[in-house]
Amino acid sequence: MGIPIALHESYLYGQSQGLDFRPIADPGENDVRTPNGYALISTAAVRGLASADAVDVDVYLPAADGEDAVLYCSHETADAGPADKSGRLDFDRLAAHGVCHLFVRAEDLVRCEQALEQRLRDLLANPQLTSRDRAEIVHSAGAAVARQILTTALTGDSLTRASALTDGIVEGVMNDPNIAGYVLQMAGHERSTASHMQMVATLAVVFGAEIFGDDEQTLNALALAGMLHDVGKLSVPADTLHKVGPLSHREVQLIQQHPIESVRLIGNDPNVNTQVRQMILQHHERLDGRGYPLGLAGKDILPLSRLLTIVDSFHAMIGPRSYRAALSVPDANRAMAYQAGKQFDADMLECWINLCERHNSSLRREAQRETHGDDPSTRHEHLPARRNRAAIQQRRPRYVCAGKTAVRCIYAGRLADVTEAPDDFGAPVHDVSQGGMCIHSAHPMYRGEVVCVHVKTGAGHEWIRSMVTWCAVADANVFKVGLKFLSKLDEQEVREQTDVQPMGGFTVAAEEPAEKPAPAGAAAEAKHVNHKREDALERLAAIACMRKIDTQAERTVVVLSTSSDLTVRLKALDVLVQMNSRAARGALAALLHDAHRDVRLRAVEGVSLASAVEAVPALRDLLDDPDEQIALTAAGALGSMQDWSGLRFVGTTLEGDGENLRWAVRAFGRITGHNFPANREGIASARRYWAARKKELLHKVRELVPAMA
Repeated sequence: MGIPIALHESYLYGQSQGLDFRPIADPGENDVRTPNGYALISTAAVRGLASADAVDVDVYLPAADGEDAVLYCSHETADAGPADKSGRLDFDRLAAHGVCHLFVRAEDLVRCEQALEQRLRDLLANPQLTSRDRAEIVHSAGAAVARQILTTALTGDSLTRASALTDGIVEGVMNDPNIAGYVLQMAGHERSTASHMQMVATLAVVFGAEIFGDDEQTLNALALAGMLHDVGKLSVPADTLHKVGPLSHREVQLIQQHPIESVRLIGNDPNVNTQVRQMILQHHERLDGRGYPLGLAGKDILPLSRLLTIVDSFHAMIGPRSYRAALSVPDANRAMAYQAGKQFDADMLECWINLCERHNSSLRREAQRETHGDDPSTRHEHLPARRNRAAIQQRRPRYVCAGKTAVRCIYAGRLADVTEAPDDFGAPVHDVSQGGMCIHSAHPMYRGEVVCVHVKTGAGHEWIRSMVTWCAVADANVFKVGLKFLSKLDEQEVREQTDVQPMGGFTVAAEEPAEKPAPAGAAAEAKHVNHKREDALERLAAIACMRKIDTQAERTVVVLSTSSDLTVRLKALDVLVQMNSRAARGALAALLHDAHRDVRLRAVEGVSLASAVEAVPALRDLLDDPDEQIALTAAGALGSMQDWSGLRFVGTTLEGDGENLRWAVRAFGRITGHNFPANREGIASARRYWAARKKELLHKVRELVPAMA
């Protein structure tokens, strides 16, 4: 029975009230006074450790004055067997008095948490533990990992621990359906940042199992995204996060940067895949396009991201904030219902409310009661302060290009494993000023990423390192991106990689750490990708049929030519050749640097047909392409524009016996203006012509291209 001790009423807390949402884990600071040198640990965690004989620690209860602790069970007096040790801690008696937490010495807490983490799977399968105990153990282990993430700012070890923990959470929820109800009961009383991260991860698994079934890969991704979704707030000043009044424009920008900052802090860690990173980036996007950081809308938001949005918003609303009181679970669900189809996916939200109702039938009556007054659905968000004219800085004069001018862009610093956007791409310019420019892009770019742009200035073409300052959806498959010029670069510096700018370039002090079944997650993601491809191809086909292509359609084609989807790029390339405008020729020149062989080859043919003299420098670069067919085609394209830079290379190929002789014959004919058929007779005729006039032709090369002499 343990050391006999009278349980004073002042020690007891957690009595059932209302809907039985009890503080059974992580009580607030005002619930229990923790004596110096001690740390709180849940009784469920102690029960689990005792049943597994996992760690030997002394367990304490608070003293009458609340300033000290009284020994309740000592490991030195306990027998070796787990049953004896468990018997010395009278858990039934503690539960009868409503005691949900005990104390251990502060230096012993880490050992307890590590033991819970290491034995999580065994504890969740232990028949001696109740579903409530398992839910509390999941929370205790998860909160410990979340605290390490917050204090170490995402080291490799903390991410590995988080990934391993999510596996245990998924297994526990799938094996014990009753855990879900207790997790929902615990949710309303989690107050720390670490508790929020852990609770969102667990709720995402509970809700994900309801939507996606037993797809463990999807549930693991949801759990990890929930655990890491707000870690970017480490970089936001605490006084901004906890500000009571309206936020200034700059403070709003800082808050809206945290999804990007989370992915930046994660870096290229292999434990976090693309799917998880996208969920983190999109967990504040809204179906109506009014979210952040990109303003995505509708089907552009991934299904798993919509699920995480519901769980994150729900848990934020039922917890207290410095600027508003907590909402009850029914009130939170009622507030979210106002935003069905706007902020939240209506079908998923209905499923979420049904899940809550099923685990507490009393919620049904209160959630369906008639409501009056203002929409409370935004009470969990920081409100921006109104901006007056005096607060708006005068913008520099901007020259509007309307997409008729394209620039070459090379990534110098990008978020790892977020998009399949090419490292080198062309982009039409919307407008430009002395301090930056606005471009159109086929893929999202995130604040803080660094790109080098090749722009025309008074001194000629120059490379300028630039930073993304904003990005928003402009049209279907098109994003508008704001760039801030940082510094001029030499040609050899363009490919040098740099880091993504923390907090999007802001200089801030870091916070001190303290029932509708849906398709499986992978299938839903594939459906989303296919939809975007089909939408882009349909748009390109419609533009190709236009009798007169307007500026907006022209811009769309140029942007889609930089798509990460190969099929879309190739289709856009064909339309660019058909358009043959200045912007189209610039985009074709940019495609000469594409990473895919087929795109480069067709782009060479395209610039030749369009006689795009803007592409001459890029064609000369292709003479050194490792693919000999592309190099020969580029030489022929140059010849058709009276540039004989590739003649020597073509002649050398003709003299040999390589497999690309037919390509060399075609190129030789375009340079010299003679029609040599690409067959055996044509090869022989071209060789005779080259042998007879080699000296004369090379002399002409020296005249046309003095640099090659």
